[in-house]
Amino acid sequence: MGLRALISLEQLVALNDEIAALSRAGVPLPQGLRELGKDLPGSLGKISTSLGDRLDAGMSLDKAVGHSAEQFEPLYAAVIRAGLRSGRLPAALESLSATIRRIADIRRTAMAAMLYPLILLIVASVLLAFMVMVPLPVVSISYDRFGIVRPEWYQLLLRTSQLVVRGMPWLWIALVCVIAWGAYRSSRVTSYGVRTWLWLPPLGSVLRAGGAATFAELLAILLEHGTPLHEAVDLAAAASGDQQLRQGAAMLADQIRRGDATRQVPPGIPPLLGWLIVGHLREDRLVASLRRLASSYRKRVARWGDWLSVYLPIFVSAAVGGVVTLYCALLVFAPFYHLLYQLGGNWR
Repeated sequence: MGLRALISLEQLVALNDEIAALSRAGVPLPQGLRELGKDLPGSLGKISTSLGDRLDAGMSLDKAVGHSAEQFEPLYAAVIRAGLRSGRLPAALESLSATIRRIADIRRTAMAAMLYPLILLIVASVLLAFMVMVPLPVVSISYDRFGIVRPEWYQLLLRTSQLVVRGMPWLWIALVCVIAWGAYRSSRVTSYGVRTWLWLPPLGSVLRAGGAATFAELLAILLEHGTPLHEAVDLAAAASGDQQLRQGAAMLADQIRRGDATRQVPPGIPPLLGWLIVGHLREDRLVASLRRLASSYRKRVARWGDWLSVYLPIFVSAAVGGVVTLYCALLVFAPFYHLLYQLGGNWR
């Protein structure tokens, strides 16, 4: 595992803000980063010191960051390079920090939406285990004592329930490991943390809109600071976390690189976002339009985030509660009714 996996989004924002502050204050970056490395804890302090040493050896900041490819996304070096090229490094870094914070907010919304369903599943599992271990044996013994043959559906249900209860600890160990891995990856600098949850329909919608917002906003930052359009499209899409968007952006970047005047919006790119890029707008108008579109996507994320936090728990509660109630009825009450029915028939 590379050092990149050890850097969280919060750590990147902290380092980015410090570099922006040092640059804005006119403090020499090599000395400032080395001094900063003494104050920052863990891997972040080592990274800061390493950057300071590379700068002191004569590297430019973008090359020093690019040299640490295992620690930073290529986008970060591109933003620094664009800021240096335009002479507005602090502004570029501050814009990137704001974008990273929004990415972290989107990921936190997704993780918070997973918490309540997880609690419900834990409660349902405990209830199922209780039904299998306490009432079910009583009903089973009653069949034996009264000499009544168990129906086939009850025997199948009994075997299935026992297998589920035996395998439940391993199932929960696997589930906890998957969730912990997803939560860990979602907090990292690498964009793969977003893709961890894209397969879930409600969370996927939120994260795709968030990925489009990230793509639009980062593309605006890169273009504003002089990055060529084809390179900016590639780099911004790489940070979005959406594989479909990334593939479509790669095709679009290739069209731009070849100078194709009749650009088509490839599949995977939201239509309006793609139209802005292929519309041959002036750079200043394109940057302003991308920022407005990013704001629109963020509002959509906020609406869907509210839906996830308010309505999803209600639907999940109804679904889990209904399934558990039906299963308990089949597991205990149905055989109990069958037992009483058989006893009543024998008595007559």
